Amino acid sequence: MGCQEIKDTVKRRYGAFAAAGGAEEACCAAMTATAGYARKHGLYSPPELAFVPDLAINLARGCGNPAGFAALTPGEVVVDLDVILAARKVGPNGRIVGVDLTPEMIEQAGLAVAEAELTGP
Repeated sequence: MGCQEIKDTVKRRYGAFAAAGGAEEACCAAMTATAGYARKHGLYSPPELAFVPDLAINLARGCGNPAGFAALTPGEVVVDLDVILAARKVGPNGRIVGVDLTPEMIEQAGLAVAEAELTGP
């Protein structure tokens, strides 16, 4: 499989995954990425789970929580694939730039941001 074919396949699969609002699978086959899995296995702290919508957790595919160990402070600028927890840490004077691969992923991220009651400029 050539480089462009790999890119196209990844975009197609991630786009379909996002359009479905997440799935019962994670980035690692032995895991599940549901919010229930995250609660059971400690991927997020209880305060984080109270703030992050289940949709956002499902879309994260169980692939980690870098905002959980990043030393983010109020007023910082963050560019990330999963911005909801980072947004809370940098506060209203900080800035978050979300990056995603497909239009479907961007649409779902917007829904998760709205569900988390975050606002932008």
